[in-house]
Amino acid sequence: MVIAEEENSEISESVAQAGNETTPEGLLSDIPEIQEPEELTPEELEIQRTATQYLDRILELEAESGAYSNALVEQLLSLGQAFNSLDNHTQALEVFRRALHINRVNEGLHNINQLPILDQIIKTNTALNDYDALNKNYGYMIWIYGRNFEADDLKLAEAYSRAANWQIDAFDLTAPPESLKHLIMAANYFSKSTDIIERAKGPNAPELINSLYGIVNANFKLVEPYGFVPNIDTFISGKLYPMMPSNFDSDFGNSPYPRNPYRALDYSPDHLSRIVQEEKYTFSLIQNAYKSGRNALIRINEIYENNPDLPRISYAYALTHMGDWYLRFYKRSFAVENYQKAYQILLATEYGDEAIQTLFSRPRSLGNFEYEPEFEFERHEVVSAVELSDEEKDKMLDEIIDDLGETKFALVEFNITRYGAVRNLSILASNPPDSIRFRRMARATINSTPFRPRLDNGQPITTESVKMLYRFQ
Repeated sequence: MVIAEEENSEISESVAQAGNETTPEGLLSDIPEIQEPEELTPEELEIQRTATQYLDRILELEAESGAYSNALVEQLLSLGQAFNSLDNHTQALEVFRRALHINRVNEGLHNINQLPILDQIIKTNTALNDYDALNKNYGYMIWIYGRNFEADDLKLAEAYSRAANWQIDAFDLTAPPESLKHLIMAANYFSKSTDIIERAKGPNAPELINSLYGIVNANFKLVEPYGFVPNIDTFISGKLYPMMPSNFDSDFGNSPYPRNPYRALDYSPDHLSRIVQEEKYTFSLIQNAYKSGRNALIRINEIYENNPDLPRISYAYALTHMGDWYLRFYKRSFAVENYQKAYQILLATEYGDEAIQTLFSRPRSLGNFEYEPEFEFERHEVVSAVELSDEEKDKMLDEIIDDLGETKFALVEFNITRYGAVRNLSILASNPPDSIRFRRMARATINSTPFRPRLDNGQPITTESVKMLYRFQ
Protein backbone atom coordinates (compact mmCIF):
# COMPACT_ATOMS: atom_id res chain seq x y z
CA MET A 1 0.00 0.00 0.00
CA VAL A 2 1.36 3.39 -0.95
CA ILE A 3 0.79 6.10 1.62
CA ALA A 4 0.49 9.41 -0.22
CA GLU A 5 2.09 12.40 1.50
CA GLU A 6 -0.10 15.49 1.08
CA GLU A 7 1.88 18.53 0.06
CA ASN A 8 -0.64 21.06 1.24
CA SER A 9 -0.13 22.30 4.77
CA GLU A 10 -3.86 22.96 5.14
CA ILE A 11 -4.59 19.23 5.12
CA SER A 12 -2.06 18.55 7.86
CA GLU A 13 -3.69 21.30 9.90
CA SER A 14 -7.11 19.85 9.12
CA VAL A 15 -6.04 16.43 10.41
CA ALA A 16 -4.82 17.90 13.67
CA GLN A 17 -7.93 20.00 14.14
CA ALA A 18 -10.23 17.14 13.14
CA GLY A 19 -8.53 14.99 15.74
CA ASN A 20 -9.05 17.62 18.41
CA GLU A 21 -12.65 18.27 17.42
CA THR A 22 -13.57 14.59 17.48
CA THR A 23 -12.18 13.80 20.95
CA PRO A 24 -15.22 14.36 23.20
CA GLU A 25 -15.21 14.50 26.95
CA GLY A 26 -17.51 12.50 29.21
CA LEU A 27 -19.55 9.37 28.66
CA LEU A 28 -22.18 8.52 26.08
CA SER A 29 -24.83 9.07 28.71
CA ASP A 30 -24.00 12.79 28.40
CA ILE A 31 -25.71 12.89 24.98
CA PRO A 32 -28.68 15.27 25.29
CA GLU A 33 -32.09 13.73 25.55
CA ILE A 34 -34.31 13.82 22.50
CA GLN A 35 -36.29 17.04 22.54
CA GLU A 36 -40.06 16.85 22.33
CA PRO A 37 -41.36 19.13 19.56
CA GLU A 38 -44.75 20.72 20.20
CA GLU A 39 -46.26 19.11 17.12
CA LEU A 40 -45.08 16.00 15.34
CA THR A 41 -46.14 14.56 12.02
CA PRO A 42 -46.68 10.79 11.99
CA GLU A 43 -43.37 10.39 10.14
CA GLU A 44 -41.50 12.54 12.68
CA LEU A 45 -43.12 10.64 15.54
CA GLU A 46 -41.87 7.35 14.08
CA ILE A 47 -38.35 8.80 13.67
CA GLN A 48 -38.41 9.96 17.29
CA ARG A 49 -39.48 6.52 18.51
CA THR A 50 -36.66 4.95 16.49
CA ALA A 51 -34.14 7.46 17.85
CA THR A 52 -35.22 6.66 21.40
CA GLN A 53 -34.64 2.95 20.72
CA TYR A 54 -31.14 3.70 19.39
CA LEU A 55 -30.33 5.80 22.43
CA ASP A 56 -31.56 3.07 24.81
CA ARG A 57 -29.43 0.48 22.99
CA ILE A 58 -26.38 2.76 23.13
CA LEU A 59 -26.73 3.13 26.89
CA GLU A 60 -27.06 -0.67 27.25
CA LEU A 61 -23.92 -1.28 25.18
CA GLU A 62 -22.04 1.33 27.16
CA ALA A 63 -22.99 -0.37 30.42
CA GLU A 64 -22.08 -3.82 29.08
CA SER A 65 -18.86 -3.11 27.16
CA GLY A 66 -17.66 0.34 28.12
CA ALA A 67 -17.72 3.78 26.55
CA TYR A 68 -15.28 2.83 23.77
CA SER A 69 -16.82 -0.39 22.51
CA ASN A 70 -16.66 -0.55 18.71
CA ALA A 71 -20.19 -1.99 18.72
CA LEU A 72 -21.42 1.47 19.61
CA VAL A 73 -20.42 3.01 16.28
CA GLU A 74 -23.25 1.58 14.19
CA GLN A 75 -25.86 2.57 16.77
CA LEU A 76 -24.41 6.07 17.04
CA LEU A 77 -24.52 6.51 13.27
CA SER A 78 -28.19 5.53 13.22
CA LEU A 79 -28.96 7.86 16.12
CA GLY A 80 -27.18 10.76 14.46
CA GLN A 81 -29.09 10.21 11.22
CA ALA A 82 -32.35 10.22 13.18
CA PHE A 83 -31.37 13.51 14.83
CA ASN A 84 -30.65 14.98 11.41
CA SER A 85 -34.05 13.81 10.14
CA LEU A 86 -35.60 15.76 13.01
CA ASP A 87 -33.43 18.82 12.15
CA ASN A 88 -31.53 18.43 15.43
CA HIS A 89 -28.24 18.94 13.65
CA THR A 90 -26.22 20.10 16.65
CA GLN A 91 -27.13 16.91 18.54
CA ALA A 92 -26.41 14.84 15.42
CA LEU A 93 -22.96 16.38 15.13
CA GLU A 94 -22.16 15.54 18.75
CA VAL A 95 -23.19 11.92 18.18
CA PHE A 96 -21.20 11.57 14.94
CA ARG A 97 -18.09 13.02 16.58
CA ARG A 98 -18.40 10.45 19.35
CA ALA A 99 -18.72 7.67 16.75
CA LEU A 100 -15.63 8.91 14.93
CA HIS A 101 -13.61 9.07 18.12
CA ILE A 102 -14.57 5.53 19.12
CA ASN A 103 -13.74 4.26 15.63
CA ARG A 104 -10.29 5.85 15.72
CA VAL A 105 -9.57 4.51 19.20
CA ASN A 106 -10.39 0.96 18.07
CA GLU A 107 -9.15 0.90 14.46
CA GLY A 108 -6.45 3.57 14.25
CA LEU A 109 -6.18 7.11 12.94
CA HIS A 110 -5.78 6.06 9.29
CA ASN A 111 -8.49 3.42 9.04
CA ILE A 112 -10.85 3.57 6.09
CA ASN A 113 -13.94 2.59 8.07
CA GLN A 114 -14.20 6.11 9.46
CA LEU A 115 -15.13 7.51 6.03
CA PRO A 116 -18.89 6.79 6.31
CA ILE A 117 -18.86 8.57 9.68
CA LEU A 118 -16.98 11.51 8.19
CA ASP A 119 -19.52 11.68 5.35
CA GLN A 120 -22.28 12.10 7.93
CA ILE A 121 -20.29 14.81 9.72
CA ILE A 122 -19.84 16.67 6.43
CA LYS A 123 -23.58 16.44 5.69
CA THR A 124 -24.30 17.82 9.15
CA ASN A 125 -21.75 20.64 8.75
CA THR A 126 -23.56 21.52 5.53
CA ALA A 127 -26.93 21.61 7.27
CA LEU A 128 -25.43 23.90 9.94
CA ASN A 129 -23.73 26.14 7.32
CA ASP A 130 -20.45 25.62 9.19
CA TYR A 131 -18.04 26.42 6.36
CA ASP A 132 -14.87 26.39 8.46
CA ALA A 133 -15.66 22.88 9.67
CA LEU A 134 -16.47 21.76 6.12
CA ASN A 135 -13.13 23.03 4.88
CA LYS A 136 -11.28 21.14 7.62
CA ASN A 137 -13.26 17.93 7.23
CA TYR A 138 -12.88 17.78 3.44
CA GLY A 139 -9.14 18.13 3.99
CA TYR A 140 -9.29 15.37 6.58
CA MET A 141 -11.22 13.17 4.12
CA ILE A 142 -8.42 13.52 1.54
CA TRP A 143 -5.85 12.74 4.22
CA ILE A 144 -7.61 9.43 4.96
CA TYR A 145 -8.00 8.52 1.28
CA GLY A 146 -4.33 9.26 0.66
CA ARG A 147 -3.32 6.76 3.31
CA ASN A 148 -5.58 3.96 2.13
CA PHE A 149 -5.43 4.00 -1.67
CA GLU A 150 -2.68 3.69 -4.24
CA ALA A 151 -1.56 6.81 -6.11
CA ASP A 152 -3.41 5.68 -9.27
CA ASP A 153 -6.65 4.58 -7.58
CA LEU A 154 -9.72 6.26 -9.03
CA LYS A 155 -11.31 6.43 -5.58
CA LEU A 156 -8.57 8.86 -4.59
CA ALA A 157 -9.33 10.92 -7.71
CA GLU A 158 -13.02 11.00 -6.74
CA ALA A 159 -12.10 12.27 -3.28
CA TYR A 160 -10.02 15.10 -4.73
CA SER A 161 -12.85 16.06 -7.11
CA ARG A 162 -15.37 16.06 -4.30
CA ALA A 163 -13.16 18.32 -2.18
CA ALA A 164 -12.54 20.56 -5.19
CA ASN A 165 -16.25 21.04 -5.78
CA TRP A 166 -16.63 22.08 -2.15
CA GLN A 167 -13.84 24.65 -2.60
CA ILE A 168 -15.73 26.08 -5.59
CA ASP A 169 -18.83 26.40 -3.41
CA ALA A 170 -16.75 27.98 -0.63
CA PHE A 171 -15.43 30.58 -3.06
CA ASP A 172 -18.99 31.72 -3.74
CA LEU A 173 -19.61 32.05 0.00
CA THR A 174 -16.41 33.86 0.98
CA ALA A 175 -15.32 37.46 0.56
CA PRO A 176 -11.96 38.36 -1.05
CA PRO A 177 -9.10 38.06 -0.56
CA GLU A 178 -9.79 34.84 1.40
CA SER A 179 -12.05 33.61 -1.41
CA LEU A 180 -9.08 33.40 -3.78
CA LYS A 181 -7.57 30.75 -1.55
CA HIS A 182 -10.56 28.50 -2.26
CA LEU A 183 -10.03 28.82 -6.01
CA ILE A 184 -6.37 27.90 -5.59
CA MET A 185 -7.34 24.82 -3.59
CA ALA A 186 -10.05 23.86 -6.08
CA ALA A 187 -7.67 24.07 -9.03
CA ASN A 188 -5.04 22.16 -7.05
CA TYR A 189 -7.45 19.37 -6.14
CA PHE A 190 -8.83 19.09 -9.68
CA SER A 191 -5.26 18.92 -11.01
CA LYS A 192 -4.44 16.10 -8.59
CA SER A 193 -7.58 14.26 -9.70
CA THR A 194 -6.50 14.71 -13.31
CA ASP A 195 -3.01 13.35 -12.58
CA ILE A 196 -4.42 10.25 -10.86
CA ILE A 197 -6.91 9.48 -13.64
CA GLU A 198 -4.23 9.93 -16.29
CA ARG A 199 -1.92 7.50 -14.48
CA ALA A 200 -4.74 4.97 -14.17
CA LYS A 201 -6.44 5.34 -17.55
CA GLY A 202 -4.03 7.12 -19.89
CA PRO A 203 -3.89 10.65 -21.36
CA ASN A 204 -7.00 10.27 -23.56
CA ALA A 205 -9.34 8.73 -21.00
CA PRO A 206 -12.88 10.17 -21.11
CA GLU A 207 -12.86 10.08 -17.30
CA LEU A 208 -10.49 13.06 -17.41
CA ILE A 209 -13.11 15.39 -18.86
CA ASN A 210 -14.91 16.18 -15.62
CA SER A 211 -11.75 17.12 -13.70
CA LEU A 212 -10.44 19.17 -16.60
CA TYR A 213 -13.71 21.08 -16.72
CA GLY A 214 -13.22 21.69 -12.99
CA ILE A 215 -9.90 23.41 -13.76
CA VAL A 216 -11.60 25.51 -16.43
CA ASN A 217 -14.45 26.51 -14.14
CA ALA A 218 -12.11 27.51 -11.29
CA ASN A 219 -10.20 29.79 -13.64
CA PHE A 220 -13.40 31.15 -15.15
CA LYS A 221 -14.64 32.21 -11.73
CA LEU A 222 -11.40 34.06 -11.24
CA VAL A 223 -11.65 36.11 -14.46
CA GLU A 224 -15.46 36.42 -14.56
CA PRO A 225 -15.58 39.83 -12.82
CA TYR A 226 -13.38 41.33 -15.55
CA GLY A 227 -15.80 40.66 -18.44
CA PHE A 228 -13.88 40.91 -21.72
CA VAL A 229 -10.12 40.82 -21.17
CA PRO A 230 -8.44 42.50 -24.17
CA ASN A 231 -4.73 42.40 -24.98
CA ILE A 232 -4.01 39.27 -22.95
CA ASP A 233 -0.73 38.78 -24.83
CA THR A 234 0.59 42.12 -23.58
CA PHE A 235 0.06 41.34 -19.90
CA ILE A 236 3.19 41.31 -17.78
CA SER A 237 5.10 38.03 -17.81
CA GLY A 238 8.41 36.85 -16.44
CA LYS A 239 9.39 36.38 -12.83
CA LEU A 240 6.11 37.22 -11.15
CA TYR A 241 3.84 35.29 -8.86
CA PRO A 242 1.43 33.16 -10.90
CA MET A 243 -1.54 32.22 -8.82
CA MET A 244 -3.47 29.69 -10.87
CA PRO A 245 -2.08 26.69 -12.78
CA SER A 246 -0.42 27.45 -16.10
CA ASN A 247 1.86 25.83 -18.64
CA PHE A 248 5.16 27.08 -17.30
CA ASP A 249 7.16 25.01 -19.78
CA SER A 250 6.01 27.09 -22.73
CA ASP A 251 5.00 30.37 -21.14
CA PHE A 252 7.33 30.87 -18.19
CA GLY A 253 10.65 29.41 -19.22
CA ASN A 254 12.54 31.26 -16.50
CA SER A 255 9.97 30.74 -13.78
CA PRO A 256 11.16 29.18 -10.51
CA TYR A 257 7.79 27.48 -10.06
CA PRO A 258 6.95 23.80 -10.67
CA ARG A 259 6.55 22.89 -14.33
CA ASN A 260 3.23 21.13 -14.05
CA PRO A 261 0.55 22.52 -16.37
CA TYR A 262 -2.22 21.93 -13.84
CA ARG A 263 -0.43 22.71 -10.57
CA ALA A 264 -1.79 25.52 -8.39
CA LEU A 265 0.30 27.19 -5.70
CA ASP A 266 -0.60 28.12 -2.15
CA TYR A 267 -0.11 31.60 -0.78
CA SER A 268 -0.29 33.40 2.52
CA PRO A 269 -3.13 35.85 3.29
CA ASP A 270 -0.68 38.72 2.83
CA HIS A 271 0.13 37.56 -0.68
CA LEU A 272 -3.55 37.15 -1.51
CA SER A 273 -4.14 40.72 -0.37
CA ARG A 274 -1.36 41.98 -2.64
CA ILE A 275 -2.86 40.12 -5.59
CA VAL A 276 -6.16 41.90 -5.02
CA GLN A 277 -4.66 45.33 -4.41
CA GLU A 278 -1.70 45.59 -6.79
CA GLU A 279 -2.28 45.85 -10.52
CA LYS A 280 0.78 43.90 -11.62
CA TYR A 281 -0.28 40.86 -9.59
CA THR A 282 -3.79 41.09 -11.02
CA PHE A 283 -2.32 41.07 -14.53
CA SER A 284 -0.27 37.98 -13.72
CA LEU A 285 -3.28 36.28 -12.14
CA ILE A 286 -5.47 36.90 -15.20
CA GLN A 287 -2.76 35.83 -17.62
CA ASN A 288 -2.24 32.53 -15.84
CA ALA A 289 -5.97 31.92 -15.49
CA TYR A 290 -6.32 32.40 -19.25
CA LYS A 291 -3.57 29.91 -20.01
CA SER A 292 -4.81 27.36 -17.49
CA GLY A 293 -8.36 27.37 -18.82
CA ARG A 294 -7.13 27.28 -22.40
CA ASN A 295 -4.80 24.33 -21.75
CA ALA A 296 -7.51 22.33 -19.99
CA LEU A 297 -10.04 23.00 -22.78
CA ILE A 298 -7.48 21.95 -25.39
CA ARG A 299 -7.03 18.69 -23.48
CA ILE A 300 -10.78 18.15 -23.35
CA ASN A 301 -11.13 18.58 -27.10
CA GLU A 302 -8.15 16.31 -27.74
CA ILE A 303 -9.89 13.62 -25.69
CA TYR A 304 -12.99 13.91 -27.89
CA GLU A 305 -10.85 13.79 -31.02
CA ASN A 306 -9.17 10.61 -29.80
CA ASN A 307 -12.42 8.96 -28.71
CA PRO A 308 -14.73 8.97 -31.75
CA ASP A 309 -17.25 6.79 -29.91
CA LEU A 310 -18.03 9.63 -27.50
CA PRO A 311 -21.17 11.64 -28.38
CA ARG A 312 -20.39 14.13 -31.14
CA ILE A 313 -22.89 16.54 -29.65
CA SER A 314 -20.77 16.68 -26.49
CA TYR A 315 -17.68 17.28 -28.60
CA ALA A 316 -19.45 20.23 -30.26
CA TYR A 317 -20.36 21.50 -26.82
CA ALA A 318 -16.68 21.39 -25.76
CA LEU A 319 -15.62 23.20 -28.93
CA THR A 320 -18.21 25.87 -28.19
CA HIS A 321 -16.71 26.30 -24.74
CA MET A 322 -13.29 26.60 -26.34
CA GLY A 323 -14.64 29.37 -28.55
CA ASP A 324 -16.24 31.09 -25.58
CA TRP A 325 -12.94 31.02 -23.70
CA TYR A 326 -11.03 32.56 -26.59
CA LEU A 327 -13.73 35.18 -27.12
CA ARG A 328 -13.59 36.29 -23.49
CA PHE A 329 -9.91 37.11 -24.03
CA TYR A 330 -10.38 38.84 -27.41
CA LYS A 331 -8.95 35.90 -29.35
CA ARG A 332 -11.60 36.48 -31.97
CA SER A 333 -10.29 34.42 -34.86
CA PHE A 334 -9.67 31.41 -32.59
CA ALA A 335 -13.17 31.81 -31.15
CA VAL A 336 -14.84 31.86 -34.56
CA GLU A 337 -12.77 28.89 -35.72
CA ASN A 338 -14.04 26.78 -32.81
CA TYR A 339 -17.64 27.93 -33.22
CA GLN A 340 -17.58 26.99 -36.89
CA LYS A 341 -16.05 23.59 -36.17
CA ALA A 342 -18.76 22.93 -33.56
CA TYR A 343 -21.42 24.06 -36.04
CA GLN A 344 -20.19 21.64 -38.72
CA ILE A 345 -20.09 18.74 -36.27
CA LEU A 346 -23.64 19.47 -35.16
CA LEU A 347 -24.89 19.48 -38.74
CA ALA A 348 -23.83 15.83 -39.01
CA THR A 349 -25.51 14.69 -35.79
CA GLU A 350 -29.02 13.33 -35.30
CA TYR A 351 -30.15 16.25 -33.16
CA GLY A 352 -27.93 18.82 -34.84
CA ASP A 353 -30.66 21.30 -35.76
CA GLU A 354 -31.98 21.41 -32.20
CA ALA A 355 -28.48 21.83 -30.78
CA ILE A 356 -27.64 24.59 -33.27
CA GLN A 357 -30.85 26.33 -32.27
CA THR A 358 -29.84 26.11 -28.62
CA LEU A 359 -26.24 27.25 -29.03
CA PHE A 360 -26.14 29.58 -32.01
CA SER A 361 -29.63 30.84 -32.97
CA ARG A 362 -29.24 34.04 -30.95
CA PRO A 363 -26.52 35.75 -28.90
CA ARG A 364 -25.75 34.01 -25.64
CA SER A 365 -24.08 35.49 -22.59
CA LEU A 366 -21.04 33.45 -21.65
CA GLY A 367 -21.95 31.27 -18.69
CA ASN A 368 -20.05 28.90 -16.42
CA PHE A 369 -17.63 26.50 -18.08
CA GLU A 370 -18.90 23.21 -16.71
CA TYR A 371 -19.18 19.69 -18.04
CA GLU A 372 -22.83 19.24 -18.98
CA PRO A 373 -23.52 16.73 -21.76
CA GLU A 374 -27.16 17.84 -21.76
CA PHE A 375 -27.78 21.15 -23.49
CA GLU A 376 -28.78 23.57 -20.80
CA PHE A 377 -26.34 26.34 -21.38
CA GLU A 378 -27.34 29.74 -20.12
CA ARG A 379 -26.83 30.69 -16.50
CA HIS A 380 -26.23 34.00 -14.79
CA GLU A 381 -24.26 34.78 -11.66
CA VAL A 382 -24.04 38.30 -10.17
CA VAL A 383 -26.26 39.77 -12.86
CA SER A 384 -29.15 37.82 -14.33
CA ALA A 385 -30.85 38.59 -17.61
CA VAL A 386 -34.22 37.60 -19.02
CA GLU A 387 -34.30 37.77 -22.80
CA LEU A 388 -37.54 39.11 -24.26
CA SER A 389 -38.67 37.95 -27.67
CA ASP A 390 -40.54 40.35 -29.93
CA GLU A 391 -43.77 38.39 -29.46
CA GLU A 392 -43.59 38.28 -25.70
CA LYS A 393 -42.07 41.58 -24.68
CA ASP A 394 -45.17 43.80 -24.92
CA LYS A 395 -47.33 41.30 -23.05
CA MET A 396 -44.80 40.34 -20.39
CA LEU A 397 -42.84 43.52 -19.76
CA ASP A 398 -45.32 45.27 -17.48
CA GLU A 399 -45.91 42.08 -15.48
CA ILE A 400 -42.18 41.42 -15.09
CA ILE A 401 -41.41 44.96 -13.95
CA ASP A 402 -44.33 44.92 -11.50
CA ASP A 403 -43.06 41.64 -10.04
CA LEU A 404 -39.60 43.15 -9.52
CA GLY A 405 -40.93 45.57 -6.93
CA GLU A 406 -37.98 47.38 -5.37
CA THR A 407 -35.39 45.22 -7.17
CA LYS A 408 -32.78 47.19 -9.08
CA PHE A 409 -33.10 46.57 -12.80
CA ALA A 410 -32.29 48.01 -16.20
CA LEU A 411 -34.28 47.37 -19.36
CA VAL A 412 -31.84 47.92 -22.21
CA GLU A 413 -31.58 47.70 -25.96
CA PHE A 414 -28.30 47.21 -27.82
CA ASN A 415 -26.57 45.58 -30.78
CA ILE A 416 -24.20 42.62 -30.48
CA THR A 417 -21.37 42.50 -33.00
CA ARG A 418 -20.18 39.40 -34.82
CA TYR A 419 -17.46 39.19 -32.17
CA GLY A 420 -19.86 39.29 -29.22
CA ALA A 421 -19.36 42.89 -28.10
CA VAL A 422 -22.17 45.19 -26.97
CA ARG A 423 -22.63 48.34 -29.05
CA ASN A 424 -25.08 51.29 -29.09
CA LEU A 425 -26.56 50.52 -25.71
CA SER A 426 -29.69 52.45 -24.65
CA ILE A 427 -31.38 52.21 -21.25
CA LEU A 428 -35.12 52.15 -21.85
CA ALA A 429 -36.19 51.94 -18.20
CA SER A 430 -34.56 51.39 -14.83
CA ASN A 431 -35.10 51.21 -11.10
CA PRO A 432 -34.13 53.51 -9.49
CA PRO A 433 -35.48 55.53 -12.41
CA ASP A 434 -33.57 58.79 -11.95
CA SER A 435 -30.25 57.64 -10.55
CA ILE A 436 -27.44 58.73 -12.85
CA ARG A 437 -24.99 56.74 -10.75
CA PHE A 438 -26.99 53.52 -11.07
CA ARG A 439 -27.44 53.95 -14.82
CA ARG A 440 -23.74 54.57 -15.24
CA MET A 441 -22.95 51.39 -13.28
CA ALA A 442 -25.52 49.36 -15.23
CA ARG A 443 -24.19 50.67 -18.54
CA ALA A 444 -20.59 49.79 -17.61
CA THR A 445 -21.59 46.30 -16.46
CA ILE A 446 -23.63 45.47 -19.55
CA ASN A 447 -21.10 46.96 -21.97
CA SER A 448 -18.43 44.66 -20.54
CA THR A 449 -20.59 41.52 -20.81
CA PRO A 450 -19.24 39.11 -23.46
CA PHE A 451 -21.76 37.35 -25.72
CA ARG A 452 -21.38 34.40 -28.02
CA PRO A 453 -22.53 35.78 -31.38
CA ARG A 454 -25.38 34.42 -33.44
CA LEU A 455 -24.33 32.15 -36.32
CA ASP A 456 -26.03 32.09 -39.71
CA ASN A 457 -24.96 29.15 -41.90
CA GLY A 458 -21.92 28.81 -39.68
CA GLN A 459 -20.90 32.47 -39.96
CA PRO A 460 -21.01 34.90 -36.99
CA ILE A 461 -23.23 37.89 -37.70
CA THR A 462 -24.25 41.11 -35.97
CA THR A 463 -27.57 41.06 -34.10
CA GLU A 464 -29.39 44.37 -33.80
CA SER A 465 -31.99 45.65 -31.35
CA VAL A 466 -31.44 43.03 -28.66
CA LYS A 467 -33.69 43.85 -25.71
CA MET A 468 -32.80 42.44 -22.30
CA LEU A 469 -33.91 43.00 -18.74
CA TYR A 470 -31.05 42.89 -16.23
CA ARG A 471 -31.70 42.35 -12.56
CA PHE A 472 -28.96 43.53 -10.21
CA GLN A 473 -28.39 42.06 -6.78
